[in-house]
Amino acid sequence: MRKLRLMGVACALGVSRRYCAAQQLSDVHLGDRVRVSGDRVTNNGVERFSTTGVVVAADAEHMILHPQTKIAEDTVSLLGVRRLDLYKGRRSRLSMTLTGASLGAIAGITTWFIARQTLRPSNNDVGTITNEADASATVRRYRNAIPVLIGAGALIGAVVGPEQWVRVPVPQSTFPQAR
Repeated sequence: MRKLRLMGVACALGVSRRYCAAQQLSDVHLGDRVRVSGDRVTNNGVERFSTTGVVVAADAEHMILHPQTKIAEDTVSLLGVRRLDLYKGRRSRLSMTLTGASLGAIAGITTWFIARQTLRPSNNDVGTITNEADASATVRRYRNAIPVLIGAGALIGAVVGPEQWVRVPVPQSTFPQAR
């Protein structure tokens, strides 16, 4: 609920229409790609399921999906749905790489700053750093970690999947015998 409220505030401020698109179940239309997980009744009782597919048909109680992995269509009862995500496109690799590099820079600068503040001869109770020269050499090593963490963050950003999914709130109804 808190996340939904924050998304509403972001929409009111005009932060990004991409993240404000799916506020309710009626925003899911035919042809949209969705990711659904929940409970379904089978011959073996109530079982958990998770599927991704394109909405072929929908009404107030069911959604028919054409899954990516199967040839046959899959009917999903909205009664047992625990989570519904709507596909909102792909982010560019450049955007992902820049985001990763920015997070790496923040981590590197924070590490260096903490090392600079704590590794001083007056703050050292262990006794490994005895003079200012040792302290500055140690801090210099931590400063060298900044470009390493920037590169690692950029690499992770380039590798991580660029798909964007927006969670659509669904009524939290579960089967009584759900695991």
